[in-house]
Amino acid sequence: MCTSAGLAQNRLALIDFFDRGGQLTEEQKQRRYKELQKEYDRLRILGEMKVALAEKMQEVLETYMQYLDKEKTHFKYELEADNPGITEVIETRFANYCESLIALRKERKRRLTNGSIDLSAECLSKIPSTTSSPQLGSSAASTMPTFVGPESRHGRPRKLTSRVQEMFKEAVQRQRHSHYHKSTDTTHIPDFTTEDDDDISEEEDESDDSKRKWCFCNEKSYGDMVACDNKACPYQWFHYPCVNISSTPKGRWYCPHCTNERGRRGDYGDTNSASLLISLTESCD
Repeated sequence: MCTSAGLAQNRLALIDFFDRGGQLTEEQKQRRYKELQKEYDRLRILGEMKVALAEKMQEVLETYMQYLDKEKTHFKYELEADNPGITEVIETRFANYCESLIALRKERKRRLTNGSIDLSAECLSKIPSTTSSPQLGSSAASTMPTFVGPESRHGRPRKLTSRVQEMFKEAVQRQRHSHYHKSTDTTHIPDFTTEDDDDISEEEDESDDSKRKWCFCNEKSYGDMVACDNKACPYQWFHYPCVNISSTPKGRWYCPHCTNERGRRGDYGDTNSASLLISLTESCD
């Protein structure tokens, strides 16, 4: 904005300089020319800084998009491990839900054109409902599709569920803003909620660090990964090849490090961890 305004002022000053050129002495012309040249140099530097800033923003955005795609893939893996085929059901349900919002917008636009702002029961009935939607005291609460529970198969808070629900929440809020920002109707689309708001805040802080290292190999997350059920585990997540597994473990699972610690304390709570340690020992031999 400042660059455009400065260029416009310089163009006017340049026109004035040529219009009055015959009335100025040679010294005045040189001084005025240097002033104009200095101002153009300043605007050029300012423009280069803006271009560099835009390129940096694009680089950060691309990095975040790659990280988001990776998190989405991990989230799908976790969902599929708990409920095979559930991701396709969720995607289909959400697509149908968005289509219903579009149909609702067209119906509402048609009614506004006809001089009416009331939503009919027939229009609202077109929005799909689910059998497990929470009752939030709103007539539109049953229209919100339920995606996943707040916990994984091991009873741990999901690290990715709330983040993806936040994405859905923002998408629905944008839809709601475009559809209802001029309406006084009390019917509204409820926001997504989770049972553990404290965990959400922590997960959002973690999402800012796209360079987090995991596993014994101290590498970034990639491919299939499994989480240790020991909440005090210093590694938390492990790549399948690093712990010598090829599929999702059943029941509670502990990494070799935590298995050794539990073994020294005489706590063998789960046979999966012990068998994994044995298999790792045999593979090393």
